[in-house]
Amino acid sequence: MKVKKINKFLNIFLSKYVTAITLCPFGIYTRTDKPKPTTINHEKIHWKQQVEMLVIFFYLWYVIEYLIRLLGNGNAYLNICFEREAYANENDMEYLKKRKPYAWVKYLNKKYKV
Repeated sequence: MKVKKINKFLNIFLSKYVTAITLCPFGIYTRTDKPKPTTINHEKIHWKQQVEMLVIFFYLWYVIEYLIRLLGNGNAYLNICFEREAYANENDMEYLKKRKPYAWVKYLNKKYKV
């Protein structure tokens, strides 16, 4: 997986607050030349989620869950199960070695605490 800097094309579509994004099969794109290890780990977790959901189903689920979370309380983005799993485990550099397939499912009913 390659880590690249976000190009001008992606800048058009991304908020200025997005520091990194994984767009399977293209790897990790960041706003900095040297992203933090936790950022890379966070995006690798997303990479694993995307692969196990055959990419297209990941994006469909992500958008649908985001729209549903907009109707609820709290930050819709932070309450998406994929983001909750990634944020909860981004500091554990060994997480992907011990992660079980579809681990994001257990984050469906939990609220992310900032």
